[in-house]
Amino acid sequence: MSRIGPATGSVPRSSAPTPPATQVPASAGPKAAVAAKPADDFVGPASTASAAAAIGASDPTSPAAVADRFYDALANHDTATAGEQYAPNATFQDPIFDLTSGADAAKMWSGLFNTAHLQKMTHDAPVVNGNEVTVAWHADYTVNGNKVHNDAVAHMTVVDGKIVSHQDTWDWKKWATQALAPAPGWLLSLGKPVLNAVIRAQTM
Repeated sequence: MSRIGPATGSVPRSSAPTPPATQVPASAGPKAAVAAKPADDFVGPASTASAAAAIGASDPTSPAAVADRFYDALANHDTATAGEQYAPNATFQDPIFDLTSGADAAKMWSGLFNTAHLQKMTHDAPVVNGNEVTVAWHADYTVNGNKVHNDAVAHMTVVDGKIVSHQDTWDWKKWATQALAPAPGWLLSLGKPVLNAVIRAQTM
């Protein structure tokens, strides 16, 4: 007796069939079509950092916005708007001034712009860390006919949309050799404290 083999034309073994794509009736509308899309087709939400940056850029009370508004105002000779960015109890320090109120800081900028003739002022993008903001700024102006270029770095603390602390750092000696030129040796020999007192008296 011969062995009976497999039936001719038998169907070979195959993997499980792929389920058909979800069919969405045309009447279901676009929302149903979106819901039926595979998850791989969706673009995830913006990163937390990007979202925070976007919020900060659009918030007029953020440290970056306050710093930009302050230096944009000075660049446009608008010392009134710049002064409005200070809190009443704000402090200001630089190599010449040491002030303890927002009103005095605003008065200082107004006085400086009355004695110096600003030609150009620019600032770099603010660098923010919490409520602290650092800004590099650059100014070209004349004092008593002398051309001055000053590169400075400002460190500000901003609370509730107002500057409560502002410290400017720049090279006093480099500034003095430009602003006081051609100063006689005896004048420079008076030293920084005496010269700063004269400048403060002229400004405030």
